[in-house]
Amino acid sequence: MFGIGPIEILVIAVVILVFVGPQRLPELMKQFGKFFVHARRYSSDIRSSFDDVVREAEREMRLDEAEKLRQKIRSEIDKVQGTISLDSDAKDDQPKVIDTEFGDVDESGTPLGSHEKKELNPTDKKPPTNE
Repeated sequence: MFGIGPIEILVIAVVILVFVGPQRLPELMKQFGKFFVHARRYSSDIRSSFDDVVREAEREMRLDEAEKLRQKIRSEIDKVQGTISLDSDAKDDQPKVIDTEFGDVDESGTPLGSHEKKELNPTDKKPPTNE
């Protein structure tokens, strides 16, 4: 303890006994005990506060890492959605003519003559009906 051996402790105790005297020694030891208890309490409070600060800092770091990961995932999802959107836009740019076994039909399912093929608008979502 603090690099003090048993002989040094004995010398300190004898010096204290000589200077304080045997009448005040119990009172002095009681005060020293109280001081020691308070010092331990303060040190444990400081240690606890330090541990709380460290824990909070670690928590904030993990939250920052999670947010960065979320943003990275979001950007990847947006890239994939953009690619899918571009692919579907490229396909929608081509005119559509519905061809059935009976011949060409327009979007309502009405047969068209060979000279009047109708191109469907890419924004039309209505599927052809066969009646």
